[in-house]
Amino acid sequence: MEAENQEISNILFLIREYGVIEYIKKHPDRSQPINQDEMLALINEGMKKAQLLLLEKIRLVITEQEQNDAEVKRLRQTAPKEKEPIEELLSKGKLLAGRENLLRSLVNTIVWQMFGGKREEIARFYLEDEGTKSLTGDGFEAVLKAAESINADPHKFALIADLATNMHVGDLITVGKNGYEITEVKTGTKNMEAIQFFQDVEEKGLLLAEEIEKVADAHFKKQLQRMQKQKEVAAKTADILNNDTGVYQRDDNTIVTLHESLYEQENYHDDLIALLEKSRAENHAYTSIDGIVNVGVYREHWLGGLGAATLHEINAGYPLFDIRQTLSVHVVENLFSKPFSQEDINDILTGKIQVLIGINYDQLIEFAKMAGLPLRWSTARELNEVKAASPIKGRELFTHENKGLVIDDGKKKGFIGMAFIIRIALDHLKPTIEILNRLETWEAMNDGSGLEQDANPTV
Repeated sequence: MEAENQEISNILFLIREYGVIEYIKKHPDRSQPINQDEMLALINEGMKKAQLLLLEKIRLVITEQEQNDAEVKRLRQTAPKEKEPIEELLSKGKLLAGRENLLRSLVNTIVWQMFGGKREEIARFYLEDEGTKSLTGDGFEAVLKAAESINADPHKFALIADLATNMHVGDLITVGKNGYEITEVKTGTKNMEAIQFFQDVEEKGLLLAEEIEKVADAHFKKQLQRMQKQKEVAAKTADILNNDTGVYQRDDNTIVTLHESLYEQENYHDDLIALLEKSRAENHAYTSIDGIVNVGVYREHWLGGLGAATLHEINAGYPLFDIRQTLSVHVVENLFSKPFSQEDINDILTGKIQVLIGINYDQLIEFAKMAGLPLRWSTARELNEVKAASPIKGRELFTHENKGLVIDDGKKKGFIGMAFIIRIALDHLKPTIEILNRLETWEAMNDGSGLEQDANPTV
């Protein structure tokens, strides 16, 4: 465990601190203005080093997983009655899966940094795709070569999308002085033929969909349709990012607008850091944020249920979030992105420290109404109706005991998305500010000037 913690520390150093520390080494005179270009190049250098390290480690874990799975399969075929060795291998498989998730969470930390923590922009790339793609083969090697070529420019950083869990558009996402670029890397004779096909259709001014339908080769037609879809998704994503509005990638009938917050967002990171410090002496610490969010930090005998039971009661019986859940949420400021000390991050990972966050939804509703936002609990029927009509998956809606939180002004209804709850509980944004911004968004929706910040039509 100590070696794993050191490994995480080394990678986090490259992501979070390398650029600044290297710059200070080169320019110890703090009175001089910062050379932004040089600073950017050094920050990119750290992320490039971290990405290559993570690629190597993720590949090793995947190889070990494949070997482990093969051995399980062999034993089930040759010695099905030998339960103990099979169970041991299955347990090992779970540990390996956990390690892969941890490593990919570190990649997500790079994503969070390269987008400056703008979750509404990161969400544009998350399309709820399940599973992971292969990190071997000619296709992936071509992606690596393309990344290496782009990353030769010190002022650009090309992220290998398949390493992250939340980048589902493009093979490479590049950030540079001119913003973001989305790159699809294609190899092989058939792919080259397809690219030429698209170029010919475009040059002749023909309708792409009609020309694809005319293709006699069923396999080639399917490939063209797949590539056309990839091109459309990438174009829609770029359109939203560049223009702050556009068609949702998964549903042509839904418009996404990146609505600028009226009130500057505030987080409660400092409160969490203070609780971590206080808990060193007392083994437990508690605070309330705006009378809506309840936070507890626990150590020693407060672990194992005592702290959770206490906070659960304070939180009016509503469910609690464990900060470690940030490692399994795709679009979030995860644990590795928090402004905590490396020691505290390691202790949270290993369970020596438990950080729990609860939202008292009754207090949330009360403040919303006081602010002028007509928020209430929905009925089960209302929730099921919106789930059936929504182009997004049901889990993207916030639900509790078969109810949702709905804004209802008598003319129009809008359900609160899970992203809003995650902002408060796991991104640690102050709930009162988020409610006020949601009120402004709601009013903008009603006058036709805006929609939602996230990848769904909820509010």
